[in-house]
Amino acid sequence: MKVRGKWYQLMAPEDDKGAGGGTGDGGAGDGAGADGAGGDAGAGDDKGAAGDAGKGAADGAGAQGAAGDSGKGAGDGKAADKDGYWPADWRANIAGTDEKLAARLSRYSSPKDVANALASMQAKISAGELRSTLPKNATEDQVKAWRIENGIPDSPDKYDLKLAGGLVVGAEDKPLIDNLLKSLHAVNANSGVASQVVNFYYEQKEAEEANRHQADKEAAAKASDAMHAEWGPEFRPNMNMVENLLSSAPAGVGDLIKFGRLSDGTPIMAHPEAIRWLNTLAREINPVTTLIPNAGANISGAIEDEIKKHEGNMGAPKGSKEYKAYWEDEKAQARYRDLLDARERAKKKAA
Repeated sequence: MKVRGKWYQLMAPEDDKGAGGGTGDGGAGDGAGADGAGGDAGAGDDKGAAGDAGKGAADGAGAQGAAGDSGKGAGDGKAADKDGYWPADWRANIAGTDEKLAARLSRYSSPKDVANALASMQAKISAGELRSTLPKNATEDQVKAWRIENGIPDSPDKYDLKLAGGLVVGAEDKPLIDNLLKSLHAVNANSGVASQVVNFYYEQKEAEEANRHQADKEAAAKASDAMHAEWGPEFRPNMNMVENLLSSAPAGVGDLIKFGRLSDGTPIMAHPEAIRWLNTLAREINPVTTLIPNAGANISGAIEDEIKKHEGNMGAPKGSKEYKAYWEDEKAQARYRDLLDARERAKKKAA
């Protein structure tokens, strides 16, 4: 063996026999294994430590050299790791034939790193940072225990929802939210996850309602502009006729039309074609309203008041302003006749 530039013949203890039955060769002083026994003590030929040389000291630390220098070769004659402590094949020794374990061990530089990783993992488990996984084909008791450990309620109706702004689930949304919680419970979502999902639902719903409200306002303004341009000064009387028509519908039906929507989502009362049709329908169903469109529900009273006004003018002193307002105005006379006809129609309708 070559040590510090000189060759020394190493003598092995009597009980450490070489592979050939002779005296055992000394361990390598630099941990590389024995260089081979000398001519006096070896098995007969000078072999290297790679497999032919006998082992040195019983603890694998290497035999002591004649000059007192002790080698630190691995007990099996294999090279140590970079720290000079662990054998280079420590991963293979631990994993054996387990390829998956060998692959995982390849992530670590030394067994010390493995131990540190294990200690870190155990600390996280103790602190509750890591949870166990639900076993395959788990029993009912295992599922129950695992859900308790992970903060999952026994049933969907026991979720502890934390909703933004103190919001509570209303009766209108309850069926949908109940089904949503059932789905979340089926995949073992905890109360925190369930709260986030329900909050997200309400956030989206609120945003959708705000967008729809804005769209409705824009559609209504556009329709109003169109009907003002078409009807001019008759816009308000015509709209009152539509209102009167809807108010004469069976209970609730008028509101369904007034606040309903067309197939494209546009509000009925924000669609020019729908407004125009309702006005035409009002005129056909109740032509009397065309005479006094702003009378509302008291159209009969309005007709009587105007008839009395015209009759008063008819009986006024000859030559007076009131007298002339009727007898010298053909439009007033025609209006009086129309009012009489409307009164008769209203009486027939009431009967």
